[in-house]
Amino acid sequence: MHNLINRIQLFSQIDSGAYNIAQQAEQYRVVLTAMILAVVILLIICLLQRIYYTRLRSPVEVAGHAVKPGKTKKRRARGIDPSLLPDPGLVFRFALPEDGGDRLITIGRDRGSIRTWSTEILNGHLELRVIYYINLKDKKLYCLPDPFYTDYVLELVCRGNVLIHYPGIDGYRRMASSEKIFITAEPGAPGIISFNNINPTQPVRFRLGSETDEQGRFVSGYFEFHLYLQDHEVERPNGMPAVEKYFMLKLYRIYPGYDVSMPDAEGFYPMIDPFSALEVYKQ
Repeated sequence: MHNLINRIQLFSQIDSGAYNIAQQAEQYRVVLTAMILAVVILLIICLLQRIYYTRLRSPVEVAGHAVKPGKTKKRRARGIDPSLLPDPGLVFRFALPEDGGDRLITIGRDRGSIRTWSTEILNGHLELRVIYYINLKDKKLYCLPDPFYTDYVLELVCRGNVLIHYPGIDGYRRMASSEKIFITAEPGAPGIISFNNINPTQPVRFRLGSETDEQGRFVSGYFEFHLYLQDHEVERPNGMPAVEKYFMLKLYRIYPGYDVSMPDAEGFYPMIDPFSALEVYKQ
């Protein structure tokens, strides 16, 4: 009997020890699972941080254009700041090259000699090509005056709507696709437009715009340029003095004016609504 009791006690101790071992194993399993989950979460956080900082260091692609970190992409891709738009009164001076070549003067939107950044103007809206009219090689020196006044021909080409006003002619008219002006002291033949000189008080006037109404007036507004000439003395390679011309283009008027609050998607500026302007819309 005594042996039986001892065996029962021994088995109860063994069963209690096995239970404690199983309980400890379960605790270790829970702890190990929690540690594995914590490691996985830390790895995910490290990966996300790496991706985030990598994007900060590299340029971001926005609408097909690379933008530096910390800077937003400007909406005006080709436009300029409104403070840099041309103002009325601005004068552009052009001279022919010294080698005797032609001079091309172009008024356009964002390309050319004069850029308006306006939705009313096309690139190549108006072109003025200045050409020497008389070749000195074909002239005898004893027949030339002293100093010699250079003659020119001015070829005008328009790809947009242009109204033109010549000195001594009343009112504007729609310009043809191409016209010529001769700058010469010799009288021109009938039907040829020629001037001895063009001064600032009686310039050739151009009005450039987009759509016109039935009366030939621009609907949304226009740019007005004045063309006139200035003499300047030069010395030919052979030592002969000569008087050549500067071709001056003055931006006389922008009517009714830029609407700088409403640039289009490319950064070009329309005109203010002429009917909302305070002044009467006269052309």
